[in-house]
Amino acid sequence: MSDIPTSEINVKKKSEFRISVAPWVLLGIVEVLLILRLIFKWINIDPKIEFVDVIYGFSGMLITPVKAIIPLPTADGAVLEWTTLISIVFYALVFAAIVFVVKLIQDRKAARNPVKHASTDRERDKSNIQG
Repeated sequence: MSDIPTSEINVKKKSEFRISVAPWVLLGIVEVLLILRLIFKWINIDPKIEFVDVIYGFSGMLITPVKAIIPLPTADGAVLEWTTLISIVFYALVFAAIVFVVKLIQDRKAARNPVKHASTDRERDKSNIQG
């Protein structure tokens, strides 16, 4: 069996899990906002409805970079926002890249700073007492 204290391993795993899950949760929120915007625009829901207006407000900020580049095609009032579709893909790629970089950093830190073994600490303490 390993000499690494179980509590140390659990704390490390929990913090790594939180760090790796947080971006995915944020991505989920962003994607839901963008998908709702896409659906609402496609079926031409009245933007005067408060909930729809809030969705348009938040998601509008998210699609601004793409909106400046791509024009919006319209047909009978319904809009298929290519900018929203491209934004959905763009944010998924960005968040995947962020998680990948964070994982690389965590792996490098783990390689440089291995978890201390309890037996090694005890041996060092014994040598300090004897010496």
